[in-house]
Amino acid sequence: MEKTKETPRLLLAQCLKELVSRGVSFEKITIKDITDEAGLIRPTFYNHFQDKYELLEWIWRRQILDPLRPLLQAGMTGEAVRLLFARLEADKAFYQRAFKIEGQNSFADIVLEQTAAFLGEHMKKSEGLACPLSPLLTNRNIALYCANNLLFVIRRWALGGFKTGAAQVAQVYIFMITHSPEELLRPSLDPEGWAAAQGRDGVTG
Repeated sequence: MEKTKETPRLLLAQCLKELVSRGVSFEKITIKDITDEAGLIRPTFYNHFQDKYELLEWIWRRQILDPLRPLLQAGMTGEAVRLLFARLEADKAFYQRAFKIEGQNSFADIVLEQTAAFLGEHMKKSEGLACPLSPLLTNRNIALYCANNLLFVIRRWALGGFKTGAAQVAQVYIFMITHSPEELLRPSLDPEGWAAAQGRDGVTG
């Protein structure tokens, strides 16, 4: 691997993911455990991260959210959603255990805050999002609402053991965010109705 500024971060992230994926309790993992796994010294870790929770934030932002940016900028929302779920599935052993990290710095809280910040940044660059209807409809609140919806689906999927494939979960998520609760609960939504709805989900890409 070419030596770059990102290399130590990538190595530390991969080693943390491997430790968690092998079933080592995140709460018991020390900075020394991570640096030993990476073949680095402890000061190297602190050159890049304050603690292992900041490393978790970096993993979510760098490896899950950042790859979506060019797709969202190109208006390819559907492709961005499908890529997100595919990347989670590719590291499912890690994310299944990561979502069991609870407490003050739970992984779910990290995902929520990082995703809301990411979506808020994207919204600021988009046009026509200002809404004068209510002071509650701020960029931050809309981003948090969207991030909460996404977190609900991801967390349920992860804690359920990733038993459903990424493509199907992405399809369900797109369907949920493009239909009203009344449409979702419609008794007549049979398999043929579902298939027809997929063709008019309004999500490009």
